[in-house]
Amino acid sequence: MSTSFSVVIPAFNAEKTIKRALDSVLAQTYSAFEILVIDDKSSDKTLDILVEYGAAIKIFKNEVNSGAAASRNTGIQEAKGDYIAFLDADDIWATRKLEIMDRVIRNYSDEKAFNHTLSFETEATCQQRYEQNEEIIDNSDVNNIDVKVRARDEVIIDPVVGTPSAVIETAFLRELGGFNDTLDTAEDIDLWIRICQKQKFVKVLLPLGTVVEQKGSLRSVGSSPCENHIRILDRARAEYGISKRTYGRAKSLVLEWMGSQALCEGKRKLAIKYLSESVYLHLRSRNAYLFAKSILSPFIRKQ
Repeated sequence: MSTSFSVVIPAFNAEKTIKRALDSVLAQTYSAFEILVIDDKSSDKTLDILVEYGAAIKIFKNEVNSGAAASRNTGIQEAKGDYIAFLDADDIWATRKLEIMDRVIRNYSDEKAFNHTLSFETEATCQQRYEQNEEIIDNSDVNNIDVKVRARDEVIIDPVVGTPSAVIETAFLRELGGFNDTLDTAEDIDLWIRICQKQKFVKVLLPLGTVVEQKGSLRSVGSSPCENHIRILDRARAEYGISKRTYGRAKSLVLEWMGSQALCEGKRKLAIKYLSESVYLHLRSRNAYLFAKSILSPFIRKQ
């Protein structure tokens, strides 16, 4: 039996990109889906563009600007499909994404959480791909689909699922309570970690979607995404009993990223702080190299 999908798209002031996101869904080779767009109190022409799609989409309007997590939760509650597939308003899908995900879901019928790899492009490249109707993947790639089944500890250590790639059983998402909308960042990581306490993630090793790399979207070092990520790990250790080794490796990776960013921003003392803790928690060649670089950088520049 084929799978029905609810495609959930939060949109806030997305007049420049929402059309390509919607068109990439409407171009799917698989037809058993509905599209739910949650307008998060946009002040531009996003809503006008959505209305032009008529019955092809379902529009829900937030009375106040509530954020992506709350908007996605509205979609989760309103969804009629067996599975929810998330998409952001500036990203696009390969035309055979839902067809491939249906095939994989039926092959792994005991699992409830799926995702796939993503390609990353600039805004200009993504828009050009859309305007020229270029495919994301070669159709010859879909004949033999490779997957990777990721268990709990692997997801905790590396929780990069990618919301525009996530396809989760609707009933299971509702059971979990959806996204934690009290978090302003890292709410996706929080959900993936809660999911992996009960389910494995089945990852399709094909780039079935393209994510736009937003210029200047990375926040400063020590800002809330990383801080929230570490708080989520702390809570997971307390609530789910994850091992000291898994916790250490996961936190070490976050601190390594923070240290790397601090180095890029010229914040040497902060870099040393983050990277020394990263190395202490779990020594790897990369964090050791970055730590040594942070220590030696004043001497290297003098030569």
